[in-house]
Amino acid sequence: DHEDSDVPLDDAKAFLARIREKARRSAVLYSGHLIKEQLGDAADEFLASHRLWLSHYSANPVWPANWAAPWLIQFTGDGVGPTPHNVPGIVAGNAGLDIDHYDGTAEQLKAEWVNGSATG
Repeated sequence: DHEDSDVPLDDAKAFLARIREKARRSAVLYSGHLIKEQLGDAADEFLASHRLWLSHYSANPVWPANWAAPWLIQFTGDGVGPTPHNVPGIVAGNAGLDIDHYDGTAEQLKAEWVNGSATG
């Protein structure tokens, strides 16, 4: 969860490296405007080796060129962003739910959630 503007990108990368070292797998990087600001148009091979869970409350999300596409896109949260803001059968507060998009099947998402990206 890389959302604190006081955390330099190098510190976030060091944290991801430590997770990879100890867990022997890559964490998913969750970020939105901060990763876009800090990375800009630069390419970073280490960051690109992690899946990006993009926070962008829009029907037309934009992500850093470092990734061909985000793994997940959180397109709404706290009642902000395009609808829907609720899911049938789930009771949420007045602000609604955080809702994400995955460009694949439910079975693919389950497999990738546990095992990592199917493509690498």
